[in-house]
Amino acid sequence: MLMLGSIEGKLEDACFGTFIDTTESLRMRERYSAEDVTESQVLQRFRGPLFDDPFHFTGITWLILGNIKIPLVRRRDVLLLHSVGLTKLSDGEVVGYCLYHCVELPTVPQLTHLKMVRVTGSYCYIRRQT
Repeated sequence: MLMLGSIEGKLEDACFGTFIDTTESLRMRERYSAEDVTESQVLQRFRGPLFDDPFHFTGITWLILGNIKIPLVRRRDVLLLHSVGLTKLSDGEVVGYCLYHCVELPTVPQLTHLKMVRVTGSYCYIRRQT
């Protein structure tokens, strides 16, 4: 699937709007986003922001997705390898990226006893200044 679109503003503003690096920032972002997340946590932080790279984060995040009201549809949780930041392409253009890849970890078992289904999949998006 490919989606394209544009918004007014600076690349850095868009990156700031989706940046998380702690459980607190993840939960704050969920409060104003359209995502229906009922529980979330940053489980592991591999790399956080630096002074000269303020939008970088790579880590493991975990979410329980919404209260599904549709009969026969189970609630879902997702365990993500999550990486966001800015990078410079070979032509010098700076782009923002968000990569999400569902993972399994023995320390975070599936919540089948709560009748939840673990989401699988990967997605990414690239932002560029036009």
